[in-house]
Amino acid sequence: MRDEYDFNARQNEYLSLLLAENTAPLWGKLLGGFSTGGGEVMTPGSDASLADGRLQWPLPVPGTITSPQGYRTDPITGEVSYHSGTDIAVPEGTPILAAANGTVTIANGLDSWGGSYGYHVKLDHGGGLTTLYAHCSSICVTVDQQVKAGQVIAYVGHTGRTMGPHLHFEVHG
Repeated sequence: MRDEYDFNARQNEYLSLLLAENTAPLWGKLLGGFSTGGGEVMTPGSDASLADGRLQWPLPVPGTITSPQGYRTDPITGEVSYHSGTDIAVPEGTPILAAANGTVTIANGLDSWGGSYGYHVKLDHGGGLTTLYAHCSSICVTVDQQVKAGQVIAYVGHTGRTMGPHLHFEVHG
């Protein structure tokens, strides 16, 4: 990963820290629930148990976690603040997939600022479990639409408050 994505010194340091044996329990929290036994980032077709539902990786390709959920140094302001999702860097235009069956509650494809989310989609999976997909370039679903796990709901972009194309993925439950 270090070589393939040409990590800088800070990214190499963080990767080394995250790969240490004693950090495996933190992966679930850092990546918004996406981890397997050995601390691997999940790839397409993988599942993770979260809350009372099952979620799949929300992209058809592996991605680089550029910012996990939690407190971080904001890349725009330089100040420490809470980041409510996991940022996954992939090329602009990559399809975004529903992580589980659900109902579309937000399909904001009109306001490119979107309260800093830009174009975004929110799905209700029932039982209090919701997912949010932000910074989309375009939206493929409408409010109240029923979607299936793995269905294309939007495409990766960089609308809203962002430094470049990525999926900002939130899980609430």
